[in-house]
Amino acid sequence: MNDTVLIRKIKQREEEAFSHVIEIYSKLLWVIVGGVLSKSFGYLVQDVEECVSDVFIELWNHPEKFDPKRGSLKTYLAVMARSKAINLHRKRGKENIIRLEDCRDAEMVPDNASTSTDGWMDQENYQVLYEAIRQLPKPTREILIRRYFYEEQPRDIALKLALPKKEIENRLYRGKKMLLDILSDVEEVNP
Repeated sequence: MNDTVLIRKIKQREEEAFSHVIEIYSKLLWVIVGGVLSKSFGYLVQDVEECVSDVFIELWNHPEKFDPKRGSLKTYLAVMARSKAINLHRKRGKENIIRLEDCRDAEMVPDNASTSTDGWMDQENYQVLYEAIRQLPKPTREILIRRYFYEEQPRDIALKLALPKKEIENRLYRGKKMLLDILSDVEEVNP
């Protein structure tokens, strides 16, 4: 069956045609969605399943949106799957915002981070660093924590915060300079 016939049958609510579409394209959509969501922090198989299901539900509810003049059914479903996965990835990134206040009780670096404060910073210096980081503007503060305590790459931070990678790099550079200025002022007051 070609795309036009399949869509016509889906418009007529023929479940056999719809099942055929699911059978043909499920694996492809799983690969596409899984590829996008694998970059998300803590994604689950259920997230992939949900996105793929949403694509098929969208097709069932609105088969008229498919335009064979613009591309094949395969392309249409793949683009829709990628779009839904990106939207979920962005949503997860916004939910996964690291607040400095949350990090304080865990000595700023949580158990799953790759570095530890053990041995390299005493409590007094930690408090000074904590107060200095608190003085940074909010997006810069989070970017520095993500980069230097969680060791996330700038491109991953950009995806999670929905900012351009160049802006992340600029904020890292300016944030380090601001942090040095703040810490040098503290050192002059408390030699």
